[in-house]
Amino acid sequence: MEIINIHLNEEDASVIKEYVEAKQLHLSTFIRDVMIEHIQNERDLNRYHETMYHHQKESKAISFEEMMKELNRE
Repeated sequence: MEIINIHLNEEDASVIKEYVEAKQLHLSTFIRDVMIEHIQNERDLNRYHETMYHHQKESKAISFEEMMKELNRE
């Protein structure tokens, strides 16, 4: 297991410690989970933007009104 040190000012450290104690969490588990969640959220957001870019670039989407016109022709 690897150890990573972080440096916090007293105020930030106090806020984190108070939160962890109030929620009855382990500090290392809390920090790890928050960091992993942040990374996953950023990856998800990047995938979303990439997917939307390709969708908008290649989309054959039509408006609701256009769809209704097409359906009424049949």
